[in-house]
Amino acid sequence: MVAAGSILGPHGARPALRVRLTREGIRFLHILFALVFATLLFEQPKGWRFYRFSLFLPYILAVPVVGVIFSYLLTLNGALNEILRARKLDVLALDWLGNPGLSLKTVLEIIIWKEMGFGIVLFFARLMSVSEEIYDHHSTPDEVRIEVLRQAQGLSSGFVVANGSPITPGTPEENVDAMIRTVKGELFK
Repeated sequence: MVAAGSILGPHGARPALRVRLTREGIRFLHILFALVFATLLFEQPKGWRFYRFSLFLPYILAVPVVGVIFSYLLTLNGALNEILRARKLDVLALDWLGNPGLSLKTVLEIIIWKEMGFGIVLFFARLMSVSEEIYDHHSTPDEVRIEVLRQAQGLSSGFVVANGSPITPGTPEENVDAMIRTVKGELFK
């Protein structure tokens, strides 16, 4: 029998718990930002098609392209820091990717920025497919917004599954197999 200390490592469960909580916190922010931006797009402000394109563009860019772009922007002598120095904001000119205290946070923010487009498209599609009857049954625009968001909320569980976090117990392989069986069952009824 294997001792618990050898499985958890010398530091116990705290580092693993911290990583898990960080991952779930990022996933929550990802979903929250996607829902907020999709809701703003749903309101169709002036220029909303441009906003939709610019919010989805990061998702379709290849990961190496995003990496190269941000490596030029965020290094010690990168474009962002040069702009800050030109505006006499030398205090804010940091080595965003080279500083161990900042690099993880910076990369996480880049990942959220890049992957948020997928969630925006999912939520936006769901908001666009809401029944027209909602507009007839509610008298104020606020009541309509609340009902539309309530109906769009059901999408979040599918969005979490699509982003790799199983919502059922078991191994990831078992969850993927179960999801594939369910989709095939629905398609070939």
